Amino acid sequence: MKNLSAFLSIIITVLFLQNISYAQSIEIDKSVGHEYAQKVIKDMGIYQDHALTAYVDSVGQKLVGNLEEKKFDYQFFIVENIEPNAFALPGGYIFITTGLLPIIQTEDELACIISHEIIHSHNRHTVSQFKKGILPRLLEVPGNLLGILSKDLETIFNAPIKSTNALYMASHGRKNETEADLEGMELAAKSGYKPSALKDILHRMSTSIELVTGEAERKSYFNDHPYTPDRINAIDLQSTIMEKEPSSSFTKNYSTKINGLLFGESVYKGVLDQQTFLHPVFDFKVTFPAHWNLVNQPDFVGGYNPNGKEGIIVTLEEEKDIMEAALSFMEELSEDEKNAMISKGYFANRETNGYLMTFEGELNKEKKYANIGWVLVNNYVYKITSFTYKPDDESFEYVIKTLLPLEKKDYSQIHTHKIIAVQAKKGETLQQLCKRKDNKANVKLIGVLNDLEANERLQEGQWVKIVNEFPYYTEVEIDHEMAITK
Repeated sequence: MKNLSAFLSIIITVLFLQNISYAQSIEIDKSVGHEYAQKVIKDMGIYQDHALTAYVDSVGQKLVGNLEEKKFDYQFFIVENIEPNAFALPGGYIFITTGLLPIIQTEDELACIISHEIIHSHNRHTVSQFKKGILPRLLEVPGNLLGILSKDLETIFNAPIKSTNALYMASHGRKNETEADLEGMELAAKSGYKPSALKDILHRMSTSIELVTGEAERKSYFNDHPYTPDRINAIDLQSTIMEKEPSSSFTKNYSTKINGLLFGESVYKGVLDQQTFLHPVFDFKVTFPAHWNLVNQPDFVGGYNPNGKEGIIVTLEEEKDIMEAALSFMEELSEDEKNAMISKGYFANRETNGYLMTFEGELNKEKKYANIGWVLVNNYVYKITSFTYKPDDESFEYVIKTLLPLEKKDYSQIHTHKIIAVQAKKGETLQQLCKRKDNKANVKLIGVLNDLEANERLQEGQWVKIVNEFPYYTEVEIDHEMAITK
């Protein structure tokens, strides 16, 4: 259950605001970078394609080998995220998202992206300017209910805001960004890559994002890497004086290296189908009221009424017994919180009973209610937490009733999508190839990913990236527990 691009921005902002300076030992970079790299891994998850990771690492290490002074043991990771992004943490930890790799067309472009991030880490850049915003509260919660609602998840009902509104977004200042561009291009050229490829990938990223979202340069790679005409002009000017012939030893068919790569959201997060959330791994589904906004987060799935007066989340408990989970929750309550409880007890829930606690508070002379319920589905205990202004919470009852095991027909709706490298027949168009190979993505987007027009004639054996649909269980797994070395 993940949607972490905005949360990641918070992490990186906090990290860089540590104000790491050149006067401090690089051991600080290593320590802080390691700490936050583990947080990134826990939240986003490492994409477990070992061959692709080895390829990305080989490009990265080739670039690192041409640094004049290697300060860190650089490590390169692919993280699961639909956003096209790449970012560097102090200490040489470099991350590339699954959303960026399909947009890249050549190894030169990959090298330019990686070298840019290497320079950010190598030069120990800090945030010199960042956007500040006020984090709005989704729901106004009485003081005696706030602790109850957030026992397991910090600012539990503000989490949807994290994925839908601008927060404290980190960005490198113009000086550091230009430095990473130009020095990164120099590093790429020194390693035998085309430095002008940086311009190509930035342009394609911008085009892809605009095509998919309908918005130019929305929150993505460009928050940390502002894409402006001045920047492109500087890249153009710099590349003319450092361009080199690419090495013949580099991968010519980049698309074959990302064959089988996840395209879009991972099914291991669960799948949203209108108002219903389906999770094939834990084998459950749950439906939220019509017109509610739904949120899929690392630790829960939830929904909230746009009126801001009610919301519900579903979380998986560690305990395997309903009463054990309820008692563990009770032990964490303060006396004031226990005094806010107005009822507790079992309730009928299909073949087994559930357990429910209801709490009451008051804010601005208006009663507010919190319901905490536990139910058993396929031997897993789920907690359903709601906040509402109504004493009789029909929405809570509805969600409880729709929390069910998956049916056979549900599994047929869950698919994963992957990038597939295919070869063209002589003279066929991109549109014809997409039809022949059962491409599932928008043909215009496929054209952008391949720098091709829909009606452009292709050469015999030309490699093209398309998107195919596969059973969900064929998807590469995501590791959220991987330990990394300092």
